[in-house]
Amino acid sequence: MRIVCLSAEAADICYRLAVWDQVIAVSAFCSKRLPERPIVSGFSTANLPKILKTSPDLVITFSDVQAGIAEKLIRAGCQVLALNHRSLQGIADAIEMIARLAGVPDRGKRLARSFLDELEGLRYEPPVRPRVYFEEWDEPLVSGIEWTSEIIQIAGGENVFAAAGNNRASERIVSSAEVIFKSRNYSGQLVRKNGKPSLDPGARWMAADPSNPGSARLCD
Repeated sequence: MRIVCLSAEAADICYRLAVWDQVIAVSAFCSKRLPERPIVSGFSTANLPKILKTSPDLVITFSDVQAGIAEKLIRAGCQVLALNHRSLQGIADAIEMIARLAGVPDRGKRLARSFLDELEGLRYEPPVRPRVYFEEWDEPLVSGIEWTSEIIQIAGGENVFAAAGNNRASERIVSSAEVIFKSRNYSGQLVRKNGKPSLDPGARWMAADPSNPGSARLCD
């Protein structure tokens, strides 16, 4: 099986399933800790000629953001697995699905089970839950997907935009005013671009509302 992973998640899953030898190309957002593979995409963009040149048996995409890429690949004759999981259980299901396609179903079952069990083992129930704003992207501001709320809940926090987690990325765009209103005294999770923080933790909010600096900090 010759697999192209157009999301960092798919690449990581393949590596953890010990089928990295089947991966022939990846996204630019693939973890730098993994053995190097040719880069054929970003996240919202992809180099279709370069992908097709690899002669893949399977291309794995993720989310509605890559729907257009998936469509073009299908029209070009590629087999495409378009994942769109939003929850932790959805991630576990995706692990098992990729494992079946890669020919290692038992490894997939074990990895999915250990993934959920390890997270459950971290569950913390504090007397007071801190309010957390999870920023998936900064230009524009996009709040976190459903699984981020689940992880925040496991860690003992409360996601201030939890209700929006099941929506598409374009429907999770928020304003600085909304963040300030919902997140007084919050802990901030900020996206990293190219391995660097996207902004100075808290600076945006302090500038927008200097009377309420809160407890903004970067969670890596």
